[in-house]
Amino acid sequence: MVAELVDNALGAASTNQKVWIDLSLHPDGGDLYILRVWDNGPGIPLERLEKDVFSLGHPPGGTSHLHEHGFGLKNVLAKAQQLSKLPWFFRTRDSAVLAQNKFYQCKRPFSFSMPIDPLPSADWPAYASQTTGTICEIVVPMTYMQSVAFGRRGALPRDLGKIMDYLREHLGVFYRGYLEGGVRANTQILTSTGLGAQDHVDLVEPDFKSKDTFTFNLTLSGQQVTVTGIVGLVDKDSPKTKSRLLYYKHVPESQGIDIRVGKRTVATRLISEIWERDRHPSLNGIAGEFLIPGIRGVAPPTLNNKTSIDFDSPTWHAVVDGIQQQLPTDDLPHGGGKSEDNLRDELFQHISGLKRPTHTLEKEFDCIHGIAVDIVWDQTAAAGPIDIYEVKKGKAAPIDLYQLVMYWDALASVGRQPTTGHLVSNGRTAGVNTLLEFLRGRKDANGHQYDLVVEDWSTHGIIP
Repeated sequence: MVAELVDNALGAASTNQKVWIDLSLHPDGGDLYILRVWDNGPGIPLERLEKDVFSLGHPPGGTSHLHEHGFGLKNVLAKAQQLSKLPWFFRTRDSAVLAQNKFYQCKRPFSFSMPIDPLPSADWPAYASQTTGTICEIVVPMTYMQSVAFGRRGALPRDLGKIMDYLREHLGVFYRGYLEGGVRANTQILTSTGLGAQDHVDLVEPDFKSKDTFTFNLTLSGQQVTVTGIVGLVDKDSPKTKSRLLYYKHVPESQGIDIRVGKRTVATRLISEIWERDRHPSLNGIAGEFLIPGIRGVAPPTLNNKTSIDFDSPTWHAVVDGIQQQLPTDDLPHGGGKSEDNLRDELFQHISGLKRPTHTLEKEFDCIHGIAVDIVWDQTAAAGPIDIYEVKKGKAAPIDLYQLVMYWDALASVGRQPTTGHLVSNGRTAGVNTLLEFLRGRKDANGHQYDLVVEDWSTHGIIP
């Protein structure tokens, strides 16, 4: 409901746009609350109010994908009429009626031939924009406001401030494309409770531990467009990840990637809709987004609001095919199961069973200036080699090979010459094999050739 109204506001102006959202206790009490959404946009001219806004059969004009259907306000007011029997108000003023020191108001009951009342500017709410703008004020029960937390385990929130926290996170995800730049962004969304102090909504995005980027072309509705994407695993131990309420956490209900059309995120946390995989703990932490240009008629159509894609549309199927070609199901990162530390410890125990009494086996060996090698297996006391190990839970990437070389060089600099460097991982990404061959042809500072190998966990009998 809130997103419908914010979409309308953002679609009406392109620069210096502000949207305010407030939740306040209704004077009548009874677990009822007032939701107010207002903006400083250009307002709606009388002709559009009369002919388009409350009428069916009038497709919205312009090119903005935020006005894809023209049902947004109608949906909100029809829903408001179901939620309570108390009045709702819709107010707007453009520059023409502002010059007349008036504004237009519509109020309950909802119909497709709404009376439009001109009222004096003295009756315009003091909290709203004092120039042009639009206001929607409706009454909602606590049970409906609690829907902001659907999908979260545990009891639903009843505290107004906590409900606003959930709503702000939704807004930060839906509109992060508009909010990039923080307080300097052209678009500002502000929230308050009880018409009190206003807080800016910040963009909400994953705090990645590892990620891959994608760029590819698709033909959608006969037009070639460039799709960009980023997919990875969230850092489950970061303060930002731990502070999340619904999105980008290391739990099954947060798994999946988002679809963004232009600056508007239109679908979130998709897994089965793209890869035909059920949610599973092994997929915990997967997050990211694919960005499709916001060209009206080209981007995947949404349902009658912009919080769900029409998954039956040919355009959506073309997008899914493109994503699957770039990121097949088997290549999805795995964030569940054993942690990287667990795997390193298991490998350490495996080697412990192989080493001889004269061998030295060290874990997280701090060789120089805080550079800690995951595992060092020193067999030189028995005229054997020194093996070093760098471990990765997911797929090995080229940067992991460079980290292994860093370990090699650090050990060599303190007089412990490595013989073989092992990168142990769950598969490898593109570029690893090429870099591996390149590095094998090089020598360290002591003139020893790098002997590097990339191994799967299964090589050591370990299941990641």
